[in-house]
Amino acid sequence: MTSKRRWAYAEITGAAEEEIVFWMNAAATAAREGRPAHDDFGQGAARGVFQLWRYLTGGHQKQGDADRLEALTRRSAVADTAKP
Repeated sequence: MTSKRRWAYAEITGAAEEEIVFWMNAAATAAREGRPAHDDFGQGAARGVFQLWRYLTGGHQKQGDADRLEALTRRSAVADTAKP
């Protein structure tokens, strides 16, 4: 099935940011709970979201967005908002 919906750059970027933060928080929670496989999965998912964003927006990215989103895939860039 083919979708006719068109996504604006801001929608793609906003969705990517939300997903990256979600997966990095999940990874941090897993690490805190001693579940290294889930930690690795969450970090990998966040990097995957970033790579897909780069692919979808290639050639049309606004200055600073790539660096900002990539930085979110690093643990120190995202405050863990999940409850302990």
